[in-house]
Amino acid sequence: LREYRKKEYLRIASKEIAKVCKSQEVYLELSELADACLEIAIDIAFSEKKLKEKKFCIISMGKLGARELNFSSDIDIMFVHDNFDYAQEYNKIAQDIISIISDVQFGSFVFRVDTRLRPFGNNSSLSLSVDEYENYYFSFGQVWEKFALTKARFSAGDKYTASRFFSVIKPFIYTKNIDINYIEEVRSMRYKIKHEKLSNYKNNLINP
Repeated sequence: LREYRKKEYLRIASKEIAKVCKSQEVYLELSELADACLEIAIDIAFSEKKLKEKKFCIISMGKLGARELNFSSDIDIMFVHDNFDYAQEYNKIAQDIISIISDVQFGSFVFRVDTRLRPFGNNSSLSLSVDEYENYYFSFGQVWEKFALTKARFSAGDKYTASRFFSVIKPFIYTKNIDINYIEEVRSMRYKIKHEKLSNYKNNLINP
């Protein structure tokens, strides 16, 4: 995987340097490369654990979810399974996938992995069931999570599990009724984003 990623990076970078493709095509190819590597990582993890039950998938978020990955991006992902009886096994599978993709071996890694966008962040299991996602979002879900999920998409694994996941969370993302509190939260979130961008810009000017 590491050698394959290196070769693909060189191929895609060569196209960009030669200006034979648009930036969007570069982002798309890098995103598809990440999807392919995640699919192989799932196959390796399941093969090593010898688990035949495969109601498990990877949902991509952020730049990967939007197919806007660049050469320095990490990949934001969530692990979803659809059989609570195998929760421990699926959690171990998720741990193995992260190790396969992000551990430094032979002097490099495949991609840096970020799983903090999942419910409760680092305080929860890596892989959660569809029902657990549903219970969390409709009980504790915040406005910023609604917006984050608009970029979510299926990246690897079982498509049926992914379909179940998206059918369950769709009512949470696209709220029918919007009240004044919702609007104020959106305004507050927008202000924080603009403030953070301005702070980063000033820091770059001071410390180029």
